[in-house]
Amino acid sequence: MTKNGASSDAYGEGHAIDIVKANDFVNKLAKDEDDLQVSIRKYCRQMGLPNINPEEGRALGMLIQVSGAKRALEIGMCSGYSAIWLARALPPDGVLECIEMDRGHVQLAQENFRKANVDKKVKVHHGKALDVLPTLPEKAFDFIFIDALKTEYSDYLREALRLSHKGTLICADNMFWQGKVFADDVDDDTEAIKYFQKQIFSNQRLKSNILPLSDGVSWSIVRS
Repeated sequence: MTKNGASSDAYGEGHAIDIVKANDFVNKLAKDEDDLQVSIRKYCRQMGLPNINPEEGRALGMLIQVSGAKRALEIGMCSGYSAIWLARALPPDGVLECIEMDRGHVQLAQENFRKANVDKKVKVHHGKALDVLPTLPEKAFDFIFIDALKTEYSDYLREALRLSHKGTLICADNMFWQGKVFADDVDDDTEAIKYFQKQIFSNQRLKSNILPLSDGVSWSIVRS
């Protein structure tokens, strides 16, 4: 044991950091979530709708910018909160295509896109992801974000690889699934996420990592 009580064989520096506090700390420094985004996030919290947090939106937007992506795809749009981060990160001639099966969410997101002034950059597909994805052309996207039904993550990955080219970035939300992935006794959603994780780390076409942002986000580079 060290003098502060921590185990001497604990993994790496900063092992005792509270990730939630760390993310909140950085968000206060960045101050890049505007009033509209704040209002959308608060609405989602009040209504029990899922959405990412600012630290994840910021990271995804930066990945789009550093990769030079112009064509992006989001699987699971909900309120449009994450899509606004993605669309704003794209260049002026960039396009974000979003898939959402809930009609109410589509209407809500499209209104938010207009308010955010990104509606001309976003194309919305209303329907089930596994019905829409096969209709999209091969190798069409530079960036893909997965955040829909957890039990279908592996199916989304299969389609995402078809839609990718060398250099495409594939990201997925909820890699920690509120801590459930660390437990031995898991439900169907958790089991599906753990299987997806095994796939992205074992697939020879991918170089993958999981970032401790929000509920955990995977980041895979398509290598071939």
